[in-house]
Amino acid sequence: MKRRSAEDFRQTVLRVEKLYSIPQVLSRALRLVRQPDVSVGQIADLVMNDAALSADFLHLSNSALFRGGEPCTRLTDAIQRLGTKELIRVISLSLSKNVYGKDLANYGITAGQYWTESVWAALFMDALARQANADPSEAYVVGILHQLGRVLINEAILEAGWSLFWDGREAIERWEADHVGFTYAEAGALLLQRWEFPEAIIAPVAHQLTAPTPNGPDNFSNLLRFTRVCLLTADPAHLYRFSRVNVPDTLFRSFGFNNPHEFRESLDDTTARVGDIRRGLAAS
Repeated sequence: MKRRSAEDFRQTVLRVEKLYSIPQVLSRALRLVRQPDVSVGQIADLVMNDAALSADFLHLSNSALFRGGEPCTRLTDAIQRLGTKELIRVISLSLSKNVYGKDLANYGITAGQYWTESVWAALFMDALARQANADPSEAYVVGILHQLGRVLINEAILEAGWSLFWDGREAIERWEADHVGFTYAEAGALLLQRWEFPEAIIAPVAHQLTAPTPNGPDNFSNLLRFTRVCLLTADPAHLYRFSRVNVPDTLFRSFGFNNPHEFRESLDDTTARVGDIRRGLAAS
């Protein structure tokens, strides 16, 4: 099948852009918090311009996930208490709640599965980045966004009226390339470029489908590739439990894990933290 260009997806891209505002807020927030003289007021103004995000922000900042004292009733107080790194995580979680809340019918993937996998990747990327002394908040964002392109591809299939459904057996990126002409990595990078995300976020999403190298956590792209390998060993029907972990010793050791037990504990801890976030979002 002839590969479709970005222009072929133009109308779908524009439609997806209009559907979701929070990714654009996250993009602006990432640029804003990099400025050394950024003020709480500037960040509050950015959050307050989106009604859905404002509501989520106050709920999440007062939840057990982030709460560190008396409940906040004002955005400026919540932002002041959280700090810029946690701010990025709160906006990312709001994004996951709003963008990944719809089943991907053409993939046969439920909203719950999609959300769980994205948040799991964010948390695992965060942990890997901390081990590597990299920026954990940006790693978290890469994990949340890495499968965003599936939203675009699902919308494109629906708009075209095609009867295309992934059978769950073929590699998902091969099915996308063969039947749609675009992989979710390419589609996600396209959306992130449109939303003006930093290149440090776009590049890992665009190049995630190659195998991780034994160089370990030398960049976000390799962290994401390793995270994808780990996810492929999990059971999506059981909240990403790891009954079998088919990751070579040489690979997980290169990412800072000393033995299989330590590696397995990290996988299970990440899954437990996803459960905590799920309960925190439900409570909020």
